[in-house]
Formats: sequence, C-alpha cells, structure tokens
Amino acid sequence: MAEINEGAIRDTYGLDILPGWPVTLLHTLNDACTDLVAAFGGFVPGWMQGLRVRAELIKALGLTSPGLVRLRVSGPTKWTIVHEFGHAWDFASGCALSRQMKQRTGSSDLFAPLRSIWPEVKLFWYHVGSPPPPCGHRFL
Repeated sequence: MAEINEGAIRDTYGLDILPGWPVTLLHTLNDACTDLVAAFGGFVPGWMQGLRVRAELIKALGLTSPGLVRLRVSGPTKWTIVHEFGHAWDFASGCALSRQMKQRTGSSDLFAPLRSIWPEVKLFWYHVGSPPPPCGHRFL
C-alpha cells in the first residue's frame, strides 16, 4: 500500500496541496478524493485539477471560494470534504449546479435582497444546518 502524503495526493488527484498537513486530515482528504473519483467513473474530473486545498486554523470545518478549499486542521469528516468539493465543482461550473438545484427543488434564498441591504443583520444570514428555504419534499 502506498504511503499517503501531500505529494501522493497531488500526483493522484491533481490538487494544489502544500506540505505540513495533519496525518488524520490527510487520510480523510485522500478517502474523500478516492470516493469522488469513483463517483466520476474512476476519472479525476477536470475541476479538481489545480484546485487549491489548504489546512488552516479556521472556525468553520470548511470554507470554499472559487479555486480554493480551506479545511480546518482538525474535525472535518469525509462528508465535510466532499461537501466543500461540491462547492468547488459548482464554482468551476459558473454556479450552474446551484442554479439547477434551485430550479429542481423549487428553493430560493428569500433573504438575499434583505442581506444585500443590511449585511450586518445576522437574522438574514444562512444558518448552518438549515435547509435552503423552502425546500420541502422535493429536496429530500
């Protein structure tokens, strides 16, 4: 069995990953990537190539912006990593995945206009763990 290290993950999945990762998180990242590639029929999808993935001291388990996935150094599960990679895939698609999901589930962000007017009012922010309103039965 090959040793799991940053270089092996970089070579196998094309990720832009720096050295110094906690071993547990590195193994979790490798497991998540293995599952994702299997879901894509055994091929590394193009959006993963060059994706920057960083282990950082952040409060959230994971945060994603275009081209960058940031994971907390402790705590993220395989689910967290796959979830964040889903955002990376969405960004790489120009957010087409989000638009399709919104259309198919009938969901919308009713607070977006209010949040743009009053960004400091936390009542209008998305709360982690809440489904996108109104999702109902079509989201499940």
